[in-house]
Amino acid sequence: MKQRIWSDRTPDSGAIHAIGNGDFLVYGQGPILSQLQGPPYTAPSFCSVGVKSETPLQCVSVQEKGAVLWQHRLQNENGKKAVFTDGMLPDRAVFFRLFETEFALQLPATPLAGVDVLHMPQLTTGRPGQDCLALRMPAGTNFFTNLAVEQESWLLIAGEGFTLQDNALRLEGSGRVFFSAGTLPDAAQNLSFAMKTPDSALLNAVRSHWAAFFAGITDLGKLLPDTLPDALRQQVSEACYSVAALIKCQQSRSGGEIAGHPYPLGYVRDMAGTLRGMLALGMKKEAAAILRFWKARYDLFGNVHNAEGMGNASARLIFPNDCTELPAYIILSAFHYAEATGDNAILTELWPMLHWAFTAQLSQLGGGMMGFSGDETYIAGGTLPRVHTHNGSAEATLLFWESGTKLLSWARQQAFIPAAQSETWQKMLDEAQQKYRTNFVKDGLLYANNPARLAQIDRPLFTHGFCEAEDVLEHKLKLGWMMYDPACGYYCCPECYGKPHKNIHDRSKQHLLSSVSLLPAFYRTGLLNRQEIAAAAAPYIKMFEQKGFIPSNAEGNRALGYDSGLFLATLSLLRHPQRVQALQSMLDMLDETGAWVEYYDDGVPFNCRCRPWESGINMESIRLLAESCQ
Repeated sequence: MKQRIWSDRTPDSGAIHAIGNGDFLVYGQGPILSQLQGPPYTAPSFCSVGVKSETPLQCVSVQEKGAVLWQHRLQNENGKKAVFTDGMLPDRAVFFRLFETEFALQLPATPLAGVDVLHMPQLTTGRPGQDCLALRMPAGTNFFTNLAVEQESWLLIAGEGFTLQDNALRLEGSGRVFFSAGTLPDAAQNLSFAMKTPDSALLNAVRSHWAAFFAGITDLGKLLPDTLPDALRQQVSEACYSVAALIKCQQSRSGGEIAGHPYPLGYVRDMAGTLRGMLALGMKKEAAAILRFWKARYDLFGNVHNAEGMGNASARLIFPNDCTELPAYIILSAFHYAEATGDNAILTELWPMLHWAFTAQLSQLGGGMMGFSGDETYIAGGTLPRVHTHNGSAEATLLFWESGTKLLSWARQQAFIPAAQSETWQKMLDEAQQKYRTNFVKDGLLYANNPARLAQIDRPLFTHGFCEAEDVLEHKLKLGWMMYDPACGYYCCPECYGKPHKNIHDRSKQHLLSSVSLLPAFYRTGLLNRQEIAAAAAPYIKMFEQKGFIPSNAEGNRALGYDSGLFLATLSLLRHPQRVQALQSMLDMLDETGAWVEYYDDGVPFNCRCRPWESGINMESIRLLAESCQ
């Protein structure tokens, strides 16, 4: 198991671990609690909780094998030691920290702006002099752009072996701290229950819960041939359990999967990749919960947007082109689940949503091409300029064809659609297939975008997303309704509209991205044959041989966290001799908590941590490797 090193005097790696039970979610950065959010999962963090001492501190953090219990071993410069053990009750929104320390420590709580901080000992068990720090988050509190807390929530902090000094907990000797979250009186009742429970019972409850969960996890390391090095297979086994834990901890009670630290919503794209990882790891129940989460949002609104609230009904994140790519992911996820589990009945259960998901995409077709999702990972990360959002997308078009082909075949078998509609759907799918090579393949290479789509569509006048002028020119993200300004060619906010802006990108350029060129193998698509897949992958295989990694954009240095998984899946399909080296390279990218992250700049983790999407896709790629070795 990897060790996570932290110091209060040196720059930190930024690695994040998650501890959650579907209602209450805590993110840790070593011994620091960086976010405490929920219930529900779509909520702002109440506060962060630091660790301070009069002398410099170092800490080694490890996750207990077989349970989501994190132990933090601290030491000051005088050699004195302290130990924290962090865990979450499986059935109550209560996080606990058990501690033993040889020196005085402070845990300062820094509340979110707008959160009220109160000292209310009466909210505990009623013991005389019992300290309780109560954080109240008012209903309507704004967070994450324009979302709002739907009902007043509380975080109650109490325990034994410490005293309160303003908003800081002063620890001495041994004791425990409880963090109980939710509405009243639930939070107070759960706090009272936890404070009456012995340490051994707390730990046993957590260990028992996670032992039952991990017993059902597929160990992909054991599926790899024994001709591979034992150390490599052991790395895979450890990754299976660390990824299963980070996925499970970040799945809300509603079934939605949080995108990682610090994004408090369920993103369609992220959950689709996570679902593939769930199925690879044997997490069938959790995969079904994602599908039913989407269905619940569809039943409520009649559609599903880029990102949806988990336990917060009004929370939605709308981006440009939410009807391209994302609905295809919903369809493909349903069929991946049915194929992996044999549960075909769920397709009938989901049929109204699946029907919407396909028909919603039809209006986006232009010249046989779909546009880009406006929150596509490589657009958000800057490897494909945002000005290409309405170009033809090789990825979205591939997903449209793959999802539509599966859905139409099944719907015909079920007699769910009339013949005329079936014929119309088939013509649109055929057009996308027939024009795919012309639209996106040139000299054997698969290009991510095609500006020719713009001549085939009526560009929307308004989009809900980021102001392109500020994003492209000033690297500022302003979210809201934007209007297309033909004078500068950007979707602009009211402050930027009508003003002159530099055009710094070649809008006629077609871009090569590994994140797209390697997709056909991962989806085992029928749009390209094996030889074409090999040709599209050839530049990246050469690049890997030279550099040992592949950036998303060959002209840059940023790799997306799932690029290595797509590369491994491609080499596995081709049965390439370097697929074992590709696996080792991918495993070497895991951070100290056993997670893959959103981006890597020159191999260094960047931006969103503790990512289910990248980690899930990379797990599925390992399964595909094991399959190719049989």
